Amino acid sequence: MVAIERATAVPYPKGGPPACREHDPELWFPPHDDRFARQICAGCPLARSCREHALAYDLYGIWGGTSRRERETHWRERGIRPLPAYVHKDVAEPSPQPRPRKRPARPAADVVPDPPPVEQGPSKRCPRCRMVRALTDYYPNAANPDGLAAWCKPCFREIAGRDATRP
Repeated sequence: MVAIERATAVPYPKGGPPACREHDPELWFPPHDDRFARQICAGCPLARSCREHALAYDLYGIWGGTSRRERETHWRERGIRPLPAYVHKDVAEPSPQPRPRKRPARPAADVVPDPPPVEQGPSKRCPRCRMVRALTDYYPNAANPDGLAAWCKPCFREIAGRDATRP
């Protein structure tokens, strides 16, 4: 069996309980003659709030002295689509999740664009900082084919400074 949950309830403001509460509920739903129901609604202190509630939700029957056909005319004239009056628990859809914003792709942190080459005499690119530096910015190292260290002096100093602080 499908469980039905009432989406909203008509609030009872200071006017007290509605006048329809003392009468048979069947009077407010067709195929009965609705004139008696409309007379009761006309003298009810809550007719206005009941009518506003019925205009907001797609309700069946006489509410606040208006029929469903009158409310449909109201909705059509104003281009309004009322909310459903009842929600089936087993059919109810979950609330839509906000769509994630698409962000522009960021370059990886370790990928740095290559700087433009320097045209000042012989130079070499440091593989660590990717800077093109003059050959005088490299320590000598006979083990390498060019006779210079692979990293530039600033990179060596940075690493040496880190190593000096280790216990």
